[in-house]
Amino acid sequence: MKHSQDILRIYLPSEAAAKASSATLDPAGTEQALRHLTDIYTSMAAYMPRGVRTGQAQLERGVRSDQTLMLADVTGFTTLSERLSRIGKEGAEEVTGIINSYFSPIIKIVGNYGGDVICFIGDALSISFSPLPGERSSHQLRALKAAQEIREFVKNFTEVKTSAGVFNLNLHLALHCGTA
Repeated sequence: MKHSQDILRIYLPSEAAAKASSATLDPAGTEQALRHLTDIYTSMAAYMPRGVRTGQAQLERGVRSDQTLMLADVTGFTTLSERLSRIGKEGAEEVTGIINSYFSPIIKIVGNYGGDVICFIGDALSISFSPLPGERSSHQLRALKAAQEIREFVKNFTEVKTSAGVFNLNLHLALHCGTA
């Protein structure tokens, strides 16, 4: 019970956590707390590996597994963002729009092939493809197919027209397979 109360104190607003800990949470308070926790989960779900999100992952210490890692790095984006940043707020908003229209479809492609975005590193992505339960094809093949589809998508982004001029963007992909 103490552990549950500690968790509630971390994730709920202080008033709701106090009520939940003292067992005086009424139905409306319970619903409010549930909505709050659901909002947190919904916000975080996009950043969780698929196995964690679905409850299929068996997170054990020291367990090694085969994986395929994909690194995706955009060249030309630093020049674009530096030039647009000189414009001010409008330039920053334009950079955000460009990066979202560039990476959102790539993230969707990765998800379609069972990959998980591990992290963003500026204008680069680190992606993991792990074996899926009952999988017939390999994670290596899924990663390769995702890379091929991503390459097709980015052909539309070789030249990006902005308020600060036209910029050339290129995406470099690297795949590595092994045990991690």
